[in-house]
Amino acid sequence: MVLPQVDVSGEAARAGTWRHDFWRHLAREGVERALAEMAPENRAEAETLDIWLPPGGADFEVALAYDFEAGTAREVPQKDGRRDYRDVRDTEAAVTFDAGWVENDEAWLIDLKTGHSYVPPAESNWQLKVGALALSAWRDALACNVAIVKPGSGAPRWHMLDAIDLSYARDELRALNRRMHGAKKSLDGGGMPGLSVGSHCTYCKSRLHCPAQTALVRRLGNDPVEWAADMTRQLTPETAGLAWARLEMAKKALGEVEGALRMYAKDLPLMLPDGRQLRLKATTRDELDGAAVFEAMSERWGLDVAKAAVSLDATKAGIERAVRKLYEEAKRAGRPTTIKALVGEALDLVRARGGVVAKETQRMVDERDALPAGEEAA
Repeated sequence: MVLPQVDVSGEAARAGTWRHDFWRHLAREGVERALAEMAPENRAEAETLDIWLPPGGADFEVALAYDFEAGTAREVPQKDGRRDYRDVRDTEAAVTFDAGWVENDEAWLIDLKTGHSYVPPAESNWQLKVGALALSAWRDALACNVAIVKPGSGAPRWHMLDAIDLSYARDELRALNRRMHGAKKSLDGGGMPGLSVGSHCTYCKSRLHCPAQTALVRRLGNDPVEWAADMTRQLTPETAGLAWARLEMAKKALGEVEGALRMYAKDLPLMLPDGRQLRLKATTRDELDGAAVFEAMSERWGLDVAKAAVSLDATKAGIERAVRKLYEEAKRAGRPTTIKALVGEALDLVRARGGVVAKETQRMVDERDALPAGEEAA
């Protein structure tokens, strides 16, 4: 919070934005209007999204500034269609919630997550805690029920933050504010605030200016072999997790450096020490439409030749898109069914023809995302 900040938005953030927009339109206006609002390239995926919807009358995408000293909240003003955070005071925490409403003196707050990364459960999620404080103060609620919603996860699992929980959270915000002022004072005096490297650095807007991060990149650039040797020779059960976290950050940092260099190389060549000159140039190539190739070659030389020329790929998402049309037809005809049932039927038909093959792959999985039903990460 006291170092310079750079907002680095990636493809995942952009994908999350249109999914949030679709969810909001879906809740307010219904499926037909929501699909009409989508960009053509996102419409097919939007048709398959299965997301729990909040009740009518919910507020969406509201930005609030919560004053943790006064215990009050206000809306953040907008300028030219964008939220203006410049007047947020030192005693305020700004937060935007995806959906919220109040019933019988209780607030209800939803955070929609459309990605696949681990998210802290509702009861320990600080984004939801700050949102609960702000929404409760803004709408004069005595308690706030919070939950995380993900596509395909069904109805949310609510966790209530009562008046005591909200009071504790407010005290913690005050303590955090004192720590931030201490860090700023240290920085202004020529010192450096305490830095801790870990998974929490992933979305930090200060990572491009963080001494802990930039030192890692500098060492990678100056002596990558020695850095790798240090990482591997010190592996123990206690240090392996930290080494993996640093490796993830190194990959991310190097990816950002590569992106910056590519942008630079659009205008000026990169002069490499070995004499090479690299410049980013656009190239074009022909891409074949598989359906057109199959149709043309099967008409001219038969199915065997066409099958040899074209490979067929299928995904569960594609099956869901296909059966959604069957679902809409069944609904109009009054035949009871569900998309899940139709997908299951399609997979059973494919499995009977030997079309479902189990392939084993190895990847690093966060075990907190694979807990038994009904359990939460500690």
